[in-house]
Amino acid sequence: MKTNGRDTNGGTLCGVPGATCSSGDWRQAYANYLVAYVKFYAEAGVKLTHLGFLNEPDYTASYASMQSNGNQAADFIKVLGATLDANNLTDVGINCCESMGWGNQVNMLNNIKSAGLEGRLKAVTSHSYSSGPSGAMNTKVPVWLSEQCDLNGQWSTAWYSSGGAGDGLTWANNIYSAVTNQNIGGYIWWEGVQWPNRESVFSGLPFGRATGWTLSGPAPAPDCTHLRSSC
Repeated sequence: MKTNGRDTNGGTLCGVPGATCSSGDWRQAYANYLVAYVKFYAEAGVKLTHLGFLNEPDYTASYASMQSNGNQAADFIKVLGATLDANNLTDVGINCCESMGWGNQVNMLNNIKSAGLEGRLKAVTSHSYSSGPSGAMNTKVPVWLSEQCDLNGQWSTAWYSSGGAGDGLTWANNIYSAVTNQNIGGYIWWEGVQWPNRESVFSGLPFGRATGWTLSGPAPAPDCTHLRSSC
């Protein structure tokens, strides 16, 4: 399915611009695979509303991964959109593109817009590992920071200790800035565990970041619950 012939270590989807494979064009097969994923969840009673097809396409990982630039993403969006429509899944929207950082996501979005496909997106999604938000994206589509983490490697229960990456106040400021300055409507933390033993944050220990999350977000939607935390 990819130019490197395996699911790990990057590689590009066969058939998108600049990616040819002796096995042929795999764009439709990949779109069919994703649609089957949506249908399997529906059969289990879980209705999916958003569907992404990339994760950190600007990063080559040793685990399952796939590379893509904005033009290649735009090319596949056409195939995936048509496949969703053909399967009467018009209520399922496409997310793109989960870049490692904001800067690359801006570039990919611009390529998608240039291809006339911004309207096929239900959300623009980005991570902030290689670069954080530097202003609102120029789009009418909702924008999510779909994966954030301090990558500090150390557990901290502090609301404020030094202004470091693990402090609750740091993340309160990050979320506040994202919502008020960058017009970001979704903010997802990865991951809720203790390092290095990966003990769940739900072990009973209060931690400052949880307070930052609960205090900094907007009012919950009617069908959501606003969790309480204390330090």
